[in-house]
Amino acid sequence: MQLLVDASAFWQCLEADLHGANHEIMIQMMTFEGDRTGRKVVDAIRAAPAPRKQILVDNYTRFIQSDKFIYHPKYWFDQDLKDEVRQTCAMFHALIREGGEVRFTNPVGPFLIHFVGRSHKKLIVIDERIAYVGGFNFSDHNFDWHDLMFRIEDPAIVEFLRTDFVATWQDEARPSHARFDDCEFFLLDGRSNEETFAKVTDLLTSAEKSLHIISPYLTFPFCKALAELPRRGVPVTLLTPKGNNKGTVRDYLLWEAGRVGFDVRLYDGMSHMKAALVDDRYLVIGSSNFDFLSYRIEEEVLAIFSAPAVIQAFREQVLEPDLDCCSRFDGQASAFRGWISYGILRAVETLALFSRSTKSTQAIDTKVRGYSALEKS
Repeated sequence: MQLLVDASAFWQCLEADLHGANHEIMIQMMTFEGDRTGRKVVDAIRAAPAPRKQILVDNYTRFIQSDKFIYHPKYWFDQDLKDEVRQTCAMFHALIREGGEVRFTNPVGPFLIHFVGRSHKKLIVIDERIAYVGGFNFSDHNFDWHDLMFRIEDPAIVEFLRTDFVATWQDEARPSHARFDDCEFFLLDGRSNEETFAKVTDLLTSAEKSLHIISPYLTFPFCKALAELPRRGVPVTLLTPKGNNKGTVRDYLLWEAGRVGFDVRLYDGMSHMKAALVDDRYLVIGSSNFDFLSYRIEEEVLAIFSAPAVIQAFREQVLEPDLDCCSRFDGQASAFRGWISYGILRAVETLALFSRSTKSTQAIDTKVRGYSALEKS
């Protein structure tokens, strides 16, 4: 296990692994954009000697780039956005022309009725010997954010993650779980997530000394479940970004955290990191944001580590430096904005439940030409 904090450390390792790939490269991302970051990743993939190169990208990328809904009227004359859309198309087509393969997960359906249900996984497998899991997507703004990835060379774990990628590629993905020596992995399908998160919540609420959570988007039902800890005298410290890219979630979270008694620390800038440390004994980490979307409908990779070396590395490389640079939130969050934000998020949750109940079994769009809608935009 190797903990890689922020983009420079992650890219340094990944670039070397891609250049050394001799057999296969498998990458699954929610967002993979044709900006400087996305293009350098694809350039490294194209230069790799591996004959098999497969990329899974969620359909989210067909509609959202640079955190903008590309079909919104206010972006109709955004030339930079249009250029990035065209570059994304060109980037993928260049890879395909050289023998690479690209597929898109989770079609949005007519009138975007399934848009809420996304694959939120970030997973890389190289040559059946190396895997990466964590929070990074491939885009400039994601690489600018504070985040982490785990690099894994354990053969059993790599095979487990590779099997999930292959199943998704073949449109046969199922939820799965595996326990290894000192870690557990959960692969969530977006349909039966509640069962897995019940186990995770039980672990979080079992804290006896402390619970540290790092998340930009912590929401219900997790906030309600964790509220019992301060009532029992167990401190809950929440590290969340001051510069949150989702203002509605920020307004709700600051209001809710104050109501239930969390110690809120604000990270200066945008942190996209998702992690929970329970009593310095268990580290819950992966792609999940501990929000209602992960809980209800998103496909996720989630791991629970208990190895002392991993826990220590997380404390030294992430938790302690972040606590040092965070400021304590001692302001009074607006109850009005909190309630409004709560209502909006509950409405989105209703859409998520509707999307899940009406979603077809198709998860993969193999027609890369469907991306041409963006080329014409």
